[in-house]
Amino acid sequence: RWMNYAEMILSMDEMVGKLIATLDRLKLRNDTIVFFTGDNGTAARSKLRHTGKKYEYEKVVVQQNGRNVPGGKGMLNDRGTHVPLIVSWPGKVTPGSVTEDLVDFSDWLPTVAELGRAKLPADVKLDGQSFASSFLGRKGSTRTFAFAESRGGRAFVRDQRHKLYANGKLYDVPADPEEKKHLPQDKASETRKRLQTAMEEVGYGK
Repeated sequence: RWMNYAEMILSMDEMVGKLIATLDRLKLRNDTIVFFTGDNGTAARSKLRHTGKKYEYEKVVVQQNGRNVPGGKGMLNDRGTHVPLIVSWPGKVTPGSVTEDLVDFSDWLPTVAELGRAKLPADVKLDGQSFASSFLGRKGSTRTFAFAESRGGRAFVRDQRHKLYANGKLYDVPADPEEKKHLPQDKASETRKRLQTAMEEVGYGK
């Protein structure tokens, strides 16, 4: 028997609770940064059980800001790429604070290195940059775009509002979260040009 999605969330919540309780018991909580994030969105379906030669599934739907969002693991729209990033560090991170700074997964290495006071090789060009300032109350990140890719050469770069795919389609994500209609070529031309430059910077496009 497989756990369904709700059971997985409850199990994860229990495991995180045990971790925090252990840090409290060992008096390490104030000296420990706890990160929670994911590398992709939830699956479209969750296995319930196996009967005979068939699996039984249920659709996965989560709530986000009061609206239902179907799972979309493997997709490049928000269903598959918009994930939580939660940081907890008593006395350092203001509880309940929220930032709109962009974070790319390439940023993890420089972030952890900064927090651990580790030196990174000076002769190696890193794609990422530390986002520690985003949760420590200092001047926010200067990252201007985030990048993601999937199988088959599918990829995008995006800022807080617009998303440009490697095939040239541009979307206004807050206005069209399901990406049902891409913007015409003459719309948001300056944004398109800026994101196209970013796409080329990461090795796609011209």
